[in-house]
Amino acid sequence: MKTKLFFCFQIFCASTLVGCTRSEIRTVKIADEVYKEVSQRGFGTRKAGFLPGNLREEDFSEKRLKKYSLKTLNLLYNVAESLTFYFPENQNYIGWEQNTFNEKVRRNNYTEHNISDMHWAYINTRMFDKAAEIRERFPAENYPAVPEVIAIDTETATTRWPVYDIFEEGKRIELKELHLEAGPKIVVSISAGCPIAERAMKAILADPELAPVFKKNGVLLTVKFDVMGVLRWREQFDFPNIYIAYKASRLPEFNFTSSPYFYFMKNGKVLSSIDGWGEKWRQEILNGFETVSISTSSW
Repeated sequence: MKTKLFFCFQIFCASTLVGCTRSEIRTVKIADEVYKEVSQRGFGTRKAGFLPGNLREEDFSEKRLKKYSLKTLNLLYNVAESLTFYFPENQNYIGWEQNTFNEKVRRNNYTEHNISDMHWAYINTRMFDKAAEIRERFPAENYPAVPEVIAIDTETATTRWPVYDIFEEGKRIELKELHLEAGPKIVVSISAGCPIAERAMKAILADPELAPVFKKNGVLLTVKFDVMGVLRWREQFDFPNIYIAYKASRLPEFNFTSSPYFYFMKNGKVLSSIDGWGEKWRQEILNGFETVSISTSSW
């Protein structure tokens, strides 16, 4: 009887082990396909409607991550990190990256780059409390400047165009409503520090015909939470109307995956746009002015 029970126990253990192995093989196969897709050049411009195959919440659970090989863990971390980069507002993806990061830390298999990525993921998701925890856990790392005071009014967050304004040399930021509903406006989505966007702003603000229009009607927006970068651009261009978008989803009219991207608005509606910065930029800007009834002759 004892021999028979022992034999059955061996069979049970073997079948359980095979089951776990098959589960990991399945996860690796799907994760590898997802990673190849999100790693392709230009994925950001065609990400709409993307779904991560058959990857499941349980594939990234703390319990299952502990059983994976190190190679599988690193693959899943890369997948989760890429997904949070392209979909920073997806709470599932941030949870996946958080769990894989914590498991890498538990195994002492993390790098400074992993820490920086996790911190940026929290910042880009506007999870400032979680970002603070990372800085506390890894105090020796260099982090982007985070204001001491972050004032967020829940009512303002639900307005049509919520943005962060920066005060006290970056020590304080405050959520405010950007008013684009009346008259002509030129909104430029940029990444602070982008050399092409910088070249565009220099050219526009150096043009005696275009500069006055931009200074009166122009607004620059970035979704990247780069407080010091915004402050540098404000000073460099003597242009105060540069803000950080609260979340990309709260300003759906604007594409933050390309820099620069010009939008010509009138009474809250986008009437024309320019993606990028080409050789015929000046005429394109003037054409944009015309669509929103701006005449440079009056300046």
